[in-house]
Amino acid sequence: MTIWCDIIANTKGTEMNFTRSGRPVYVTLLQEFKRCPPRFFNATVTDRGNFIMPHDPAQINVCDRTKEGKSLFPDTMGGVLVVHTETEFQQLTARLLERPIFFTVSVERHSKQMFSKVTHITKGRLAVFVNTQHPHVHHLIQSRLAQGMDSLKRGKHFAVEFDFNNIFASWMRGMYVSADLQSSLASIHYTAGSGKVTVTSYSEPNECFTDPCSLVLMCMFCLPCCLLTCPCYRIHRAVTVDDSGGEVRGLVASYYSPEAELQGMQQVLAGVLQMLAQNNAAQVNAPPTYDAATGSNLAYGGSQVVNRQPGYPQPVGQQVGYGQPGVQQPGYAVPMVQYPGHAQTVAQQPGYPQPVVGQQPGYARPVVQ
Repeated sequence: MTIWCDIIANTKGTEMNFTRSGRPVYVTLLQEFKRCPPRFFNATVTDRGNFIMPHDPAQINVCDRTKEGKSLFPDTMGGVLVVHTETEFQQLTARLLERPIFFTVSVERHSKQMFSKVTHITKGRLAVFVNTQHPHVHHLIQSRLAQGMDSLKRGKHFAVEFDFNNIFASWMRGMYVSADLQSSLASIHYTAGSGKVTVTSYSEPNECFTDPCSLVLMCMFCLPCCLLTCPCYRIHRAVTVDDSGGEVRGLVASYYSPEAELQGMQQVLAGVLQMLAQNNAAQVNAPPTYDAATGSNLAYGGSQVVNRQPGYPQPVGQQVGYGQPGVQQPGYAVPMVQYPGHAQTVAQQPGYPQPVVGQQPGYARPVVQ
């Protein structure tokens, strides 16, 4: 187990991205996952002292089938998702396609020296996130579940299986590729288990009668029993249930580091706080506006100006529909206020003859006729 942890420690992790541009599958060590849970989970302790990690069902689908996983994740849906009606099937399909899928996987590395009877086994447990928004994963789930829906509409039971175990065995093999090349081991192989999700209206297939390795072991230890039960089970299964799906291929798992993601979130938060501090400093050092300097509370579109500084001409009320107030012209007793579409008159000043004013079309100011 020490070699396993050392190899993982030297692996650069990536941040999880559950969009179309993200990776299809993310894996990390279960112990790292417990120490630094992602945003979908909350680590807590029950009244009995049991460590549990409840999750938000609106953001992620937990489909862990292991015994340890069921105690660690009390809200898990399990590895076998059972539906009975078309409505339930449609709701489950939408849920699986909209949110990522989470489960735990056990992986093992079996190595054996040449001419030796001793087999060294390295074990580990992984926390797995399947990005259902990835185009390949999205199409895979959608197409396989469509086959199950066709069987359900025909009135027949179905079982759609998504077996990801081969992906994790290949990922573990990639982690040990350098160590395997430098070693003198004669036999090395990798296995993974519990990395499956099955959607069914009946039950999932029994591995004892469907998996080739399990079938060989049964024949070796109990051949008469196997010869009697295996054919009967296979015939009954073929008549009763439409089995589809199986092993998932074409996907590559990426190592995800919870601590690296936490550090990235801290860096983003520090950057946001720094930008806010810079904006506040810029607002403090900025010069005052004209209204602030003159004590005016005139807002654009307003109708009054108050607190004018002495020595400036006093503007009059703003006319409706104009953005600027009418300003009193020097030499006149009353301000010249334009009324659109009407003629204007100007009060006669003392000692001056009374002018007759007519508004010329297209001019803002009147002329003396």
